[in-house]
Amino acid sequence: MDYYSKFLEILRLRELTSSEVIRNLEIVFARYGIPEILFTDNGTQLTSREIKEFANQADFTIITRSPAYPQANSQAEAGVKIAKKILSNEQPWIALMNYRSTPTSLGYRPSEMLMNRKIRTRIPEFSLETKVPRKAVFQNHQKRRQQMERQFNQSRGAVDLPELQPGTLVLVEDLNQRGTVVRKHTEPRSYDIRLNNGGIFRRNRKGLRALPTVMLDIPVENPTPQSTPVSTAPSTPARSTPRSSLSPQPTKTPVIPYSTRSGRITKAPLDYSK
Repeated sequence: MDYYSKFLEILRLRELTSSEVIRNLEIVFARYGIPEILFTDNGTQLTSREIKEFANQADFTIITRSPAYPQANSQAEAGVKIAKKILSNEQPWIALMNYRSTPTSLGYRPSEMLMNRKIRTRIPEFSLETKVPRKAVFQNHQKRRQQMERQFNQSRGAVDLPELQPGTLVLVEDLNQRGTVVRKHTEPRSYDIRLNNGGIFRRNRKGLRALPTVMLDIPVENPTPQSTPVSTAPSTPARSTPRSSLSPQPTKTPVIPYSTRSGRITKAPLDYSK
């Protein structure tokens, strides 16, 4: 799916290999030209050395989304849903043609925005010629995207998470394992995490929870024994001590302040009984 025009292309893969993906990409590039950026998931057929060499030859950049976070590539996920609905139709070619000739929320059809003309369908058209104001459409697209992002953040109470520094102890939520931040990935909001078993995984910032690293400063008593003066007074019979006084007194465990997901520092409540 084209990110700008929402123009959808459906091709059949005979096998899930890098060579088959490259063969279909060559067909698409021959029809519409070579894109600047190709957004993909982290499938092995899309991250292999073979397809990276093809990207270098064709002069385009491959950007992969964060693993275990499909929201990062929402445009492709929406395209997959539309393609499945089209293929479930009795006549998929007509359903695909109707999609390409239906105006989007920006007021223009995908075919108009991609090819600057309307495609001929079974619905009569007065004229197939059109002129799309690309600059105005792009500005409307950016404005609509920012508006939807703002509404989503307000409805969900979303906030920008603080960046993680190398060496930060984190919890990888989908794996339920602790790890250490190695470095920030080249992709936005992604980090490389080294788990305790030595494996390095890439995860989105949303799936990482920073763990507290507060150290308690507990003084160490001097273990050197001290001489005790011997009393010369006559000894008195020892009195029995009540059992209740010998029982150990409960000690309060100090509460370590920790940082929540939103960045707020949580502290222990004040004890007014003292």
